[in-house]
Amino acid sequence: ADTLVPGDLVYVEAGTIVSADIRLIETHVLKADEAALTGESIPVEKTSAPLSRPAAGIPDCRNMVYRGTRVAYGRGSGVGDGDGDGHRNGPDRPPARNHGKA
Repeated sequence: ADTLVPGDLVYVEAGTIVSADIRLIETHVLKADEAALTGESIPVEKTSAPLSRPAAGIPDCRNMVYRGTRVAYGRGSGVGDGDGDGHRNGPDRPPARNHGKA
C-alpha cells in the first residue's frame, strides 16, 4: 500500500519531506525545518525521548516530526501518528503518500 496509516514504521533522513505526523522512536542527530509551521528559521533538534511535561503546541513536541516539514540533518525512525488530515496540521492537506520514505 502507498498510504501511511497510524502505526506504520517510518524512516526519515536529511532531505526527506515528511509525509505524515511521526512520533520518533530513534534519532541520530536529527533536526527538522519547521519554518512552515512555526516560523522558526533555525532547524529544530529532535529526540526520541518522551516529553517531560504535556506539550502546549508544535514547538514543544521535540519527539515529533510533522507532515510537510523537511528533515534538515541526521536521520531517525518513528511511528506514524496521523496523516495530518484533521490532525495537528489541519484538514486542508491531501492524504499522506508513502514513496519508500516519510
